[in-house]
Amino acid sequence: MARVVVERITDGSSDSSAKPDKLKAPSVTAIRVMFGVGKAPSVAPDAASFKPVYTLQIPVFALGALDSDGVHEMDAAAYLERLQTKATMRRWAARLEIEIQQPADAVAHADIWVDTEDPDDAPRFHVADRDPRGTTIVGGARSVTLRTSLASSPDALIKLGGKLSVTAKGDEAESAARPIEVQLGRFEFQPG
Repeated sequence: MARVVVERITDGSSDSSAKPDKLKAPSVTAIRVMFGVGKAPSVAPDAASFKPVYTLQIPVFALGALDSDGVHEMDAAAYLERLQTKATMRRWAARLEIEIQQPADAVAHADIWVDTEDPDDAPRFHVADRDPRGTTIVGGARSVTLRTSLASSPDALIKLGGKLSVTAKGDEAESAARPIEVQLGRFEFQPG
């Protein structure tokens, strides 16, 4: 199992008053696939040269969303393959990004734990924000964007998806896990 732990913010920029009675699991607010190119037309992009060109966002479960089953599908691999075939003047790559939001009452009292299953095939996430603890947003909550490394082939992009769970863990309490699954090789209503 691979794990990313985003430490709580305890520097006074968040509400550090009374500890909440019960910790709520952080919410997954966005799932995005970023498609982009590098600086040189003939060289595959790397983390330093990657320039996002297109962003596709998968709806997360909310009232009216399709993904009430917790599995979020998008055929991003076919999209990357099409870009690589049609846009021959640049080399293309893609990465998966997941945005998580933690309620204001838990920011100073709980770390965010993101666990992925299957160590061989699991995506390896890291915090994309300048501050490794995320960004404080209006009302005192915090937003954290996790991103994977780049995939420069459709098969590699499919492997960036998988199962993960998001949990808040404090000194004396732990929230329920919020499971989520991302599939990047098929659409919601596509068989198999």
